Amino acid sequence: MKVKEYFKALTIMHFALVLGQLFFMLVAIFLSLSGNINGELNDMRNLFLIIVAFVTLAGVYGGNFIYNKQLEAVKQKKDYKQQFTDVKALIITRLALLEAPSFLAIVFYILTGSWMFLIFVLLVVMLFLKLKPNKEKIISELELSEEIKKLLENPETIISYDTEN
Repeated sequence: MKVKEYFKALTIMHFALVLGQLFFMLVAIFLSLSGNINGELNDMRNLFLIIVAFVTLAGVYGGNFIYNKQLEAVKQKKDYKQQFTDVKALIITRLALLEAPSFLAIVFYILTGSWMFLIFVLLVVMLFLKLKPNKEKIISELELSEEIKKLLENPETIISYDTEN
């Protein structure tokens, strides 16, 4: 995969994950406001809040732990193409671990009708936006040599093994 395709794919993936959470949240809000869901499990709200708080913290810290731990292993690899292939998988893993608590919070909102759960969704979305992958951030995290950085200036340079070419 070429430089321009690689970062475009990461941007599209990130945008789709954020949009998916927001769309699901808006659908849940619409269903709630239209009276199609009535929050029959409101008496479970406190338990669900504890669960979603725990799962959110686990997703944030677990995602960061796995990302940072595996990033160290990726940085040790000599092949920069393999580094970029692996870091893409790390980014996907990290974002998936963040997205799960967001969807859980939306489900709990649907079950209880409590707006408190949507705060967790918005916090996760804000963290998603903060973690948006970009070229400069990835180059910095991988601590690439000046030679590799120069290669990346050319948008046609192949930097990842996930390609059909």
